[in-house]
Amino acid sequence: MNRLSNFLMGLLVGAALMFVALKFHVIRGADGWHLIPKTTSQIGDIYVDIRAFDAQKWAQHKLLAVDIAHAKKQYLIGDSVGDDMRRQFQNTLRNLSSDAATP
Repeated sequence: MNRLSNFLMGLLVGAALMFVALKFHVIRGADGWHLIPKTTSQIGDIYVDIRAFDAQKWAQHKLLAVDIAHAKKQYLIGDSVGDDMRRQFQNTLRNLSSDAATP
């Protein structure tokens, strides 16, 4: 009976994971983890780490952006794009200061 109970437990866990994968995005943002409901049932974008997303990445993940907007968490998009702009600006400043330091 042990093998059957293990099989059934695995079946239940697998079914629960498939349900979550079809109904939710699991998002890792700068402020932590977020569970965003999907507007369409699909397997894509189950887990997404948006901490390093730039505007080009958001263009590739349009459905994710729409689902974030539907969940009223638009700040996640703005935060990641703002962080990318901040990184680019800091890299530009570093490059300028290193160019000025070399004679």
